[in-house]
Amino acid sequence: MLSALFWASNAIIGRVLKDHVDAIDMSLIRWVLALLILLPFIYSSLRLESTTILKHWPIISLLGFLGIACFQVFLYLALQTTAVVNALLLLSLCPVLIFIGNLIIYREFPSAKASLGIIISLLGVTTIISHGNIEVIETLTFGIGDFWMFLASITWAAYSIALKNKPTAISQLTLLFSTAVTGTIVLALAAIIFESSSVTSAWNISTYSALVYLAIVPSILAFICWNRGVELIGANQAGGYLHLIPLFGAFLSLLLLGEELELYHLLGAILVFAGIILTQRN
Repeated sequence: MLSALFWASNAIIGRVLKDHVDAIDMSLIRWVLALLILLPFIYSSLRLESTTILKHWPIISLLGFLGIACFQVFLYLALQTTAVVNALLLLSLCPVLIFIGNLIIYREFPSAKASLGIIISLLGVTTIISHGNIEVIETLTFGIGDFWMFLASITWAAYSIALKNKPTAISQLTLLFSTAVTGTIVLALAAIIFESSSVTSAWNISTYSALVYLAIVPSILAFICWNRGVELIGANQAGGYLHLIPLFGAFLSLLLLGEELELYHLLGAILVFAGIILTQRN
């Protein structure tokens, strides 16, 4: 649940910074800062667990590539060009994609209750982002930004499924740091290859503060909570909580943008929570 709240704020800040910092720069700076913040806390653990890290480097590299590099860049690219409604709708496909991925790869069949829960939660998300009006969904148009958002959803589903194979002998912080290192290397290479479109004149205290926030909350705290959650209840059940991201995003908009609380917000919230409860009762 905390991961969903943290990532909802990530989408809002990413949208705010879209005209000043490009997707690759935003992701790279965010994770470099996160690594610097983490290093003093896990330096000793890194030395003790270095042999285990090297032994499991292939899966660690895959997790870094999918969750740290690809997902973050695809998400920020999407927020630069697509409507927030479209982004939230496509992000809501993640739980369904996780179910499908686990079915194909591990032959894990979701229970009837879990499947029904996902459908109910998705209905709740649709209620919120459509403002309770089906015509909003019917008139949606999709473009390149939505393509990036769909790729972001696929990569996050793949990351969540791949967590099943993460090394259990490595602590949560060490795993996060190790995956962040590989993801940051990929981001650095991408930054070298692709020309930056960041606006230098926009680098002020507000921009710096936003990037520090991204490094601490949606990066370190959210990933620790998500990885631990998947470890405890599995990717299928954890995936249901991703429907909270649009819900939290809507309510953060109410608080930060001064929008009014409407009946469809409450109805959507009830449906999302009802769906999540069902997914937890296999």
